[in-house]
Amino acid sequence: MKINFFSNFYLWLLLITLPVTVFSQSTDFVIQDVKFESQGITLAGSILKPKNPFAAVVIVHGSDPVKREMEFAKRLAKEGIAVLTYDKRGVGESGGVYVGPSVGTNNIDTTNLNLLSHDANAAVKSFRTYLKDRKTPIGLVGFSQAGWIIPIAASKNPQIEFMVLFSCPTITTLEQLRFQFYTNGNNNF
Repeated sequence: MKINFFSNFYLWLLLITLPVTVFSQSTDFVIQDVKFESQGITLAGSILKPKNPFAAVVIVHGSDPVKREMEFAKRLAKEGIAVLTYDKRGVGESGGVYVGPSVGTNNIDTTNLNLLSHDANAAVKSFRTYLKDRKTPIGLVGFSQAGWIIPIAASKNPQIEFMVLFSCPTITTLEQLRFQFYTNGNNNF
């Protein structure tokens, strides 16, 4: 009888607290489509803005032809982070030319990485105008190739207060090119 009481009490306690724990994330954010200029072309994106963001990030792309990273952006916005995510240059609604990641392309040459860092900085500049609180820290977050782009952008823009890099390169672009040529793009290497 005593065990049954504790089991029932535990189940009751779990049923009371579980919804609060599981559904504590806020879904109270707005999504606004935006356009901004970078190096003579128009880039298209979306801003996801919670009521009172404690930080703001621009999502920077990896090497693939990526449109807006909406699912990742929604996840961040639910946690109180304002987000600008945009279609990569030459992809989706963004103008310009996409430089593909094929073996032997100039996808990771200095000119292209600098161009993509200009896009990230233009996104930061535009995003800042949409944030009510000018003291909200703004940073860059990205994956893969963004590990080369984000530090370039941050070194040229004092508005960028932090960087978050996931699964990014730990070698130079020259070493990456050598590896691409050596493996001839074979994913089963």
